Amino acid sequence: EYLRYWKMVVDSPHDFTAWTYLLQLVEQDRKMALARRAYNNFFKRYPLCYGYWKKFSEIERKKGNLIKAQVILERGVRAIPLSIDLWVHVIDFYIKHYKGPDAGSKKVRIVFERAMKAAGEEFRSEKLWNKYIKWEIDNKNWINVMKLYDRAMSTQTQHYSIFFNDLKEFVNTHAPQDLLMPEAFEKLLSEAIDIDSESDEDEGATVDDVDMEEAPPGVEEHEKPPNEEEQKHMRQLIIKEKKKIFEATERIVTKIWAFEEGVKRPYFHVKQLERAQLKNWREYLDMEINNGNHHRIVLLFERCLIACALYEDFWLKYAKYMSNHDVVKAGKIYERACTIHLPKKPTIHMQWAAHEELQGNTSTAIEILENLNKVLPGMAMIKMRRVALQRRAGNIQAAEDILISYVTVAEKDKEILFYTRKLAWFLFKISNKKDEARKLLKDLIPKFKEEINLYNDLVEMEFQHASTSSNDQDELLALEAFDLAIANEKFSEDQKFSFSQRKLEFLEDYGCDVKRLQKTYEEHQKLVRSQKKRHQSEAGDASNPAAKKAKTDTPITVVASTPNQLSNGSRYSATSSTAPNYWNYQQKASENPQYNYSQWSQYYQQQQG
Repeated sequence: EYLRYWKMVVDSPHDFTAWTYLLQLVEQDRKMALARRAYNNFFKRYPLCYGYWKKFSEIERKKGNLIKAQVILERGVRAIPLSIDLWVHVIDFYIKHYKGPDAGSKKVRIVFERAMKAAGEEFRSEKLWNKYIKWEIDNKNWINVMKLYDRAMSTQTQHYSIFFNDLKEFVNTHAPQDLLMPEAFEKLLSEAIDIDSESDEDEGATVDDVDMEEAPPGVEEHEKPPNEEEQKHMRQLIIKEKKKIFEATERIVTKIWAFEEGVKRPYFHVKQLERAQLKNWREYLDMEINNGNHHRIVLLFERCLIACALYEDFWLKYAKYMSNHDVVKAGKIYERACTIHLPKKPTIHMQWAAHEELQGNTSTAIEILENLNKVLPGMAMIKMRRVALQRRAGNIQAAEDILISYVTVAEKDKEILFYTRKLAWFLFKISNKKDEARKLLKDLIPKFKEEINLYNDLVEMEFQHASTSSNDQDELLALEAFDLAIANEKFSEDQKFSFSQRKLEFLEDYGCDVKRLQKTYEEHQKLVRSQKKRHQSEAGDASNPAAKKAKTDTPITVVASTPNQLSNGSRYSATSSTAPNYWNYQQKASENPQYNYSQWSQYYQQQQG
């Protein structure tokens, strides 16, 4: 049965339900080798599930493996440092089960302080604060209790007012001299005596009227313990001072209370969050970012990314924010997101690669994209990003080799067309291998005679090359490309007309032989007359609905004179004609339909479906 469930999680490592069945099984069987294998692999994918860290630790502890249990808990709080429940469990372990040479109250206090530093500012951290306070009370460390109440009231938590009420009760049930350090006590006692004296004067009392209590033998007058009235005043002064802390915290908590009420699920789960909660997190983060308190912003992001760990936009927002403050930490944020929570999200991986490239870590960026390509092998966007990265790094041959590999392994026609066209333009523009680029397209044309973009590419290449050359051979190659398109019986008359028109434009602007120009003009005029007659015929049939429908349903694709675009976004185009139109031919141009990544991604998703 274990092997059956293990196969399920191996085949579908992100099937959370399958993992829960497997973990239930190993928990019941108590076979430690199997349990360790299952839990350790589970935490590689779901480290934010604090309950399973507790279960794994308990399995080890009940088997008598205290050191292993301790190590598991420490791994857990490193993975989820803001988990209050997990920290409480860790503290209980150090109080009840820890047997190290440094065991004792000092060690426990160190663990408490670690917990407070990591999670004490969590809005729902009252369980942790109360546990620490109670532990100090049980150990009768009254001064430490007072310090903890100060810290708790200064922290923006949902129980800040309860802490203040608990403090008042604590102060009113303990002697002031037990709650304060000697210097603070002396100062407060002096203030209390002054208040008591003023009160006596207001009542008209004299020294003789007051029953003065003498100090015990050997004790100076100022060292004697405060009387009941003085203690009352001291408690009032303590509470008055603490109320200032409470009120300052209250002003801040009031501003965030509505946002905190909107956080219905602060823990991690694979189930989707409600839209209202996602909206609440976004608005809460925007508010904190606008306030500009870096510490509070980071804390809120870390809290958010427990509940929203599977949402790419929150990770991107965090990394973008951190990039303006600490680029190394920003890289760590990307790494956490991509290697643990979002291994199949292309956008954040490509942003991570771009971040590393910006920092000069080109080899890291290359590795990121290579790994992503293995996870998502069919995405053209990722593949072309790899090419662009190598090109920017100056690794032209490596980029070319990658493109060649894409063409080699392509099986579907759309893949072959897409990557061959990309490779051809790369050879032409980047590698300066124009003959290879030309041959690549010409070899592909016989297989895809109806693919007008191949002809567009070939014409554009020859146009660009010949327009910068005075070599007659280059001109002939350009004319050959035009003629190849014009002679294609698969193209419509309008498509042929567009190629003919562009051929004439080329010869007028860059041609060296007027006879060729004259001949081309005459050939083009035949197409002009033919097109004119056809349009007149279509206009005459305009009143015929059937003819209208036939016309509408037949798309016309024309060749472009607009620039093509490389995979890296740079544009290229032949010099547009500005010379007078000596031959008085009709000018016509349109946009060139090209493959783009969004179209390709849609195609890929359809194929995968």
